[in-house]
Order: sequence, then C-alpha cells, then structure tokens
Amino acid sequence: YLAVAFWPWTAFSESVLRASNSISANAALIGKVAFPTEMIPLSTVTATFLMHMAGYLAVLVVLQLFGTPIHWPGLLGALPLLALLYLFACGLALIASALQVFIRDVAQILPPLMTFWFFATPILYGSSILPPSLAPVMQANPMTWYVERLRGFLLFGDWGFGLYDLVVPALTVLVLIAGVRLFRRVSPHFEDFL
Repeated sequence: YLAVAFWPWTAFSESVLRASNSISANAALIGKVAFPTEMIPLSTVTATFLMHMAGYLAVLVVLQLFGTPIHWPGLLGALPLLALLYLFACGLALIASALQVFIRDVAQILPPLMTFWFFATPILYGSSILPPSLAPVMQANPMTWYVERLRGFLLFGDWGFGLYDLVVPALTVLVLIAGVRLFRRVSPHFEDFL
C-alpha cells in the first residue's frame, strides 16, 4: 500500500527539487551555447523519472513475489497516469527553475514545501481514516488523485472513472502550459542574473 504510492511521489518530488536548481547549476551554458534552455530542467526531470520508474517496476515485481496481489492489467491505466505525473513534474520544474534564477531563496523554500505536501498527501495513510470534514480539503490536493488512482489500478483493479478524473489531468496540462510560458518569457533574462 505504501510502496505503490511512495515510489511515484519520490520520483515526482526528487525531479522537481533537482530541476529547480538546474539553470543556476548550468549557468556556464546559458548564453554560450545555442539550445533551448528549457531542455536543462526537462532533462533533469526525465532522467530522474526514468531512473525511478525502472525501480518502481522492480518494486512491483518484488511485491508480487512476496505475496502482494498486484493487478498487472492495471498497469495499462497506471502508465498514462505516470506520464501525466511526469508532465505535472515538468510544469512545476519549469516554474521552479525559472524562479530560482531571480529568487535564490526558492532552493531553500522548496524542500520544506515538498515535505509538507508529502504529509498532506495520503501516502503513509489512507484518506478514508481522515475525518469527513477534511475530505474536501484532501481532494483539492492533485497528488491525492494520483496516489489514489495508482492504488486503485495496481492494488484493487479499480477502473471506475468520475468527474474528478477529468479535473486533475486538465490541471496538469494547465500547470505544464503555465510552466512553459513562464519559462520562455523569462529565459531571455537568465544571462543577466546568473
């Protein structure tokens, strides 16, 4: 129950945290080499996700070997879900890496925010144990949807869809578009601040 949700969260969190400092860390390339600068944070997110997804598959196999019933057909639903999570991480990484160039404190603020987000997401606990008054607040967290859908596909074979299954993917696309637009708008000024 924990591993199915924890591993994707780790991929998401680590990729955003690593990418947030990627522009500052590669300041020598900015302005000296002609290439789209958004490739720096995106390549960081991609490398982190690929590494963690290989480990995630291994974890699922080990879970199955130790007796946890994994619904392997649910992998067909989990793969697009993980791709959406990757896009969500890309959008946040673009925003964070662009802001980091101008506001150096982003690197110090982001880790505690990610830790808070981790505990505000039902990874270590099920959302069913929370008081009913907190349920709407928990559902406002997009990571809750990712975690619960992954568990539904891989542990319970739940393929049911509802309205909320359209809201979070739409939010993911909006975050990605906002990240790309912000990054492209401010990237011409990176060289002046690095």
